[in-house]
Amino acid sequence: MRVEEEDDQDDNRDGDTLAIVTTEARFSCNDLEPSSEESGDELDSSTTPYHLLEKRSPEEKSVLLALGRVHRLKIQEEVRSKLSSLDIQSEIQRTISVSARIEKYAESRKELVLDEHLSMVQSDHEQRSQIVERGIRDDAAVEEARRREQSMKEEEIK
Repeated sequence: MRVEEEDDQDDNRDGDTLAIVTTEARFSCNDLEPSSEESGDELDSSTTPYHLLEKRSPEEKSVLLALGRVHRLKIQEEVRSKLSSLDIQSEIQRTISVSARIEKYAESRKELVLDEHLSMVQSDHEQRSQIVERGIRDDAAVEEARRREQSMKEEEIK
């Protein structure tokens, strides 16, 4: 037995099952007459095809209208839910973006403060080094002056 034959047999069995299960009213595609302005996929919920209801009993009409309303309300609720979800996701993304910018700004401020502090420390260190160098030069000059004076005294004594 080939695969194609199996598929044909399965289709026959499914058709028998559907015939047993479906005993309610059926709609055929011939009942639908899409206008030239809108396709079957673009039917507006406010323009329900009431011409389909003309062939039904009042009970069926009320049931179909109620089911249509329930379906429309369910879809509206799903759309609201999706919009709410998208709004929340958008708000989360905006919050993450703002948080990242704040963090980046805080980091740059920290770096700026650290740079200023290091510059002040370096300047202070340079000033102290200059003071120490001046002191060393002054001490060296005093020592040199004392040596000269002592060497002059030794020459005078000789």
